[in-house]
Amino acid sequence: MRLPFATWRPVSYASAAGPFTATPLGWILHVVVGNGSPFGTFEGAQSPNRRFSHLWVAKSGTVEQFADTATKSWAQSAGNGLYWSVETEGFPSEPLTDAQVESLARIHNMLGAADVVVDQVGGRGIGTHVMGGVAWGNHSCPGPGPRAGQRAAIIARARALRGGNGGPVASPIPVVFTKPSPVKAVVVKAVQKVTRAPLAVDGVMGPATIRQWQKVMGTVEDGLISKPSALVRAVQTRVGVTRDGYLGTQTWRSIQRRLGVPADGLPGPVTIRALQRRLNSGQF
Repeated sequence: MRLPFATWRPVSYASAAGPFTATPLGWILHVVVGNGSPFGTFEGAQSPNRRFSHLWVAKSGTVEQFADTATKSWAQSAGNGLYWSVETEGFPSEPLTDAQVESLARIHNMLGAADVVVDQVGGRGIGTHVMGGVAWGNHSCPGPGPRAGQRAAIIARARALRGGNGGPVASPIPVVFTKPSPVKAVVVKAVQKVTRAPLAVDGVMGPATIRQWQKVMGTVEDGLISKPSALVRAVQTRVGVTRDGYLGTQTWRSIQRRLGVPADGLPGPVTIRALQRRLNSGQF
């Protein structure tokens, strides 16, 4: 199926991914980690590094479609045969725009996906790349950041577009992070030194926490975790796991063991609060 409101920009090698052998369980929310259409990147990729999603949604709400929905994508490794994939313009620290939520709700309805937020492989509804763990490439996409937490808003808007029909919206599990208030600087006049106020121990993995983590690890302090990330590589060196620059399940488990919290591989509020307390002590 080609979505009627999407601009059709087929990736030339998309058919090589093959057709779905069963009805997809839903769709996976991704973030490009950049601005502008990924079509050029997808089309120019060479084997064995070819990749593409089914759809991409710009901050303006414009939708591009790169493959028919009957065809699998190459976007989430072992999850390609289970779910459709939808990329979104922007960065993990940025929330989806209202226009993106609107377009994603329309996509949700066109795909006939279940009105459920899912965080385990096999669930029906809207998932995230990170839920697939190692089998899906060990990515942290679409966060840490606010986007995963907006899946309920997408579902609510989708139901409104259908006239309120459909089942109840499932609540997301508490591994979703919202953007906190900016951290204020404190000037210590006696020594003419500028220091940051302690992080709020609120369990929110926002830019302030990321900047403090970057400061402690000695990497560039921009408040963002790119893909791959210099901060993550520094952390992976410290905890003794493969230095691939991606915050995947294995890395989070090692971080959790270091912090003394349950090592489930999911960066929930308990983990983030422990991290914030550690960072407030000036170490990791």
